[in-house]
Amino acid sequence: MLTANDLQAMGVLRAAKDCEYEIPDELKILSLTGYSMGDLLETRISSMEMPLEDIANKSLELLINKIKCKSDYTQVEHITFNTSLNIRETT
Repeated sequence: MLTANDLQAMGVLRAAKDCEYEIPDELKILSLTGYSMGDLLETRISSMEMPLEDIANKSLELLINKIKCKSDYTQVEHITFNTSLNIRETT
């Protein structure tokens, strides 16, 4: 099960345990924007850690540039950020 964040992953984990699924044998859970909250739980949630501060700073930079230039952005810019996969008990 792929979730958008740790809070959703915690809900899936709780529901899976209530339904007596064996984690990770019968169901694997991965959070896409783990804020390391998943590391504090009884069953630690695996997560894809993203550099949220870097993403926010780049977004703000692009927005300010667009406002200053007052022009149409017709050129697509692809930006890549480094991520890390933290394997824990749910995968």
